[in-house]
Amino acid sequence: MIFLVLSGPSLEENLKTLNQCRNHIDGAELRADFLDNPFAEDIAGFFRRLPGLPLILTLRRPRDGGRLALPEDERERLFLRCINAGDFRYVDIEEDAHLPAVEARAREKGAQIIRSFHDFEGVPEDLAARVRSLARQEGDIPKAAVMPKSCRGLERIIDAARELSGFKKILLGMGEYGFATRALAAKLGSYLTFASSGEEEPAPGLVSAKTLDEVYRCRKQGPETRVFGIIGRPILHSRSPHIHNAAYARLRIDAVYVPFHIDSVQSFLPVMKKLGVRGLSVTSPFKEDIMPFCSHLEDAAKIIGACNTVVSGDEGLWGYNTDAEGFLAPLVERFPGGLSGLNAAVIGAGGAARSAVYALMSSGSNVLVLNRTKARAEKLAKDMALSFGEGQKSVLYAGLDREGFLLLDDYRGLIVNATTLGMHPHEDEDPLAGHDFRGDETLYDMVYSPRETLFLKRAALKGCSRVYGEEMLLAQAHRQFFLHTGESLHTVPAHGAHGGKT
Repeated sequence: MIFLVLSGPSLEENLKTLNQCRNHIDGAELRADFLDNPFAEDIAGFFRRLPGLPLILTLRRPRDGGRLALPEDERERLFLRCINAGDFRYVDIEEDAHLPAVEARAREKGAQIIRSFHDFEGVPEDLAARVRSLARQEGDIPKAAVMPKSCRGLERIIDAARELSGFKKILLGMGEYGFATRALAAKLGSYLTFASSGEEEPAPGLVSAKTLDEVYRCRKQGPETRVFGIIGRPILHSRSPHIHNAAYARLRIDAVYVPFHIDSVQSFLPVMKKLGVRGLSVTSPFKEDIMPFCSHLEDAAKIIGACNTVVSGDEGLWGYNTDAEGFLAPLVERFPGGLSGLNAAVIGAGGAARSAVYALMSSGSNVLVLNRTKARAEKLAKDMALSFGEGQKSVLYAGLDREGFLLLDDYRGLIVNATTLGMHPHEDEDPLAGHDFRGDETLYDMVYSPRETLFLKRAALKGCSRVYGEEMLLAQAHRQFFLHTGESLHTVPAHGAHGGKT
């Protein structure tokens, strides 16, 4: 179930939010501690206008992430006022709160007690035991909201969820590492998950009810739902979940694709195994890191030295690279005569740059690699030259300096940004700052969020042809989707690709 967190300053505003999100939720949590003047609000009137949804009443203290800075006797008085005036289905009370009158009155009115604890510093080692101990009476629902700060913390939550299988509870991770537990709440056996209206974030890691419902299809998940995902750091901005999950829904595949913010590939592998993740997309900075953990690698991934797709099988992890073919797809219509003989420049020396250089060389282009650290550009150029069995001079390289800019003048037929400059948190940076375009170049930015980077904006001012990163995103996703599911990824509406970087 998805419960909308109502954190507006008035009941009137909360009612509007509730009605706007009605089609995407199963209930709501009234965070009365967010109300500007909770003692003056008309709770009874609010319930008369409520669209038939179960509500949780919460009056959270500051130390538990709330805003109600009142003495405990005043908080108790407010609790009783709200309970007496409204038909709340649940009342949330912290594990260390002593409010017997509140509990007694709530039960008299048929409400269930949600006994909660919050840990904003980490994930307790004894999480499962801690959750079990929360329920004091039959019918109480234990709730734990904890803050994993690594894959190990996320693994601890998954372990607790498995240990508590069949036990009614609310178990959620906060923050970037914890997002997967919100998107996979039903799969993990959590009684419900929380969502925002999309206009605010009343708790760390909350996303909109519409996103949880339409993108992650939280209300349709079950024990047999297959899990796929994308790993990176950062990753929650990625639009890949929109593409893959939309395709699952359209093809009626019982699966969900989730972003995992991770600290290392090695620490994520236990999480992957315990969640039964069938396949992964891999993005910065892990495209090279994941390769040693793959039992099998296709030739393109070996030559490029980067892996952006993983499939989990009985014989281990199989690694692929779909970036190269995805990179080439948008160039077909821009260069109808083909790319053979084209002088092209690639900025960067990481996994994305290696894919671009490989794709261009495979198509017969002459390539110049430019990178802020010249030694990395040299390594990429030599690696590729050796892989193609050609002489070292078949790929030129230089730093992003005067020498590089002079060479760029002869390699401006296609200029590719394969760095992360332009995407969050580097939106204000340009990989070719200080270099003036002539207007006859084709500029290709592999970043797709924002759609219009500074790099492409400058190109537009000069009248250059442009290739957007979202075009590559969709193209590389086609084969990736097939590798994961065995199904063909049909055309996805273009708006589904606007946003982050895969």
